[in-house]
Amino acid sequence: MRLVRAFNPDFRHGVARPRERARLVAAGVDGRLAQDFLAWRLATLLIATLPGAPCVYYGDEVGLDGGPDPDCRRSFPADEALWDHDALAWARAVIALRRATPALRRGAFRTAGAAGAALGFVRGATGGDLAVIAVNAGAESVTLALRVPEAAGRRLVSAALPGCEPSSVEVGGDGDAQVRVGARAATVLLPAV
Repeated sequence: MRLVRAFNPDFRHGVARPRERARLVAAGVDGRLAQDFLAWRLATLLIATLPGAPCVYYGDEVGLDGGPDPDCRRSFPADEALWDHDALAWARAVIALRRATPALRRGAFRTAGAAGAALGFVRGATGGDLAVIAVNAGAESVTLALRVPEAAGRRLVSAALPGCEPSSVEVGGDGDAQVRVGARAATVLLPAV
């Protein structure tokens, strides 16, 4: 029940779509809303990297809009010209990453560090497979101090995700690492091969 409330705090089925809930109130008396694509990207990445089965409501992967019930059940747009192809590329990439990385499907979860609006966590599976995820929901870039003894003395490289710059991190022999994460951005780090 607590997990359901975390995913859907209003505990109703007919709530606005995740992308709709990720909108920001724009300046103006009329309260118009502006989309926040970066928040949607972070939420989608978290859905794919946190423990449990990813839950993607039909149409979210192509940017289907919708408000509270019954507007949350719009028809899926058959015309691909109406799709948000950047959103589709992102959703496909993070789901493919989950599928290709055993630690993201069945690995344990452990917090590795946090600062302000940034969080780092480790997903690990038996056999040494691991993934380090760093997410920054803040408006400023951060250097996140992480404790990753599972990767002590190893080099971690970023997974290839659309719009993300390649990077690498050297984990010290003591398991400490520093990860730079851009504003409203994330990285998934995997052991270098």
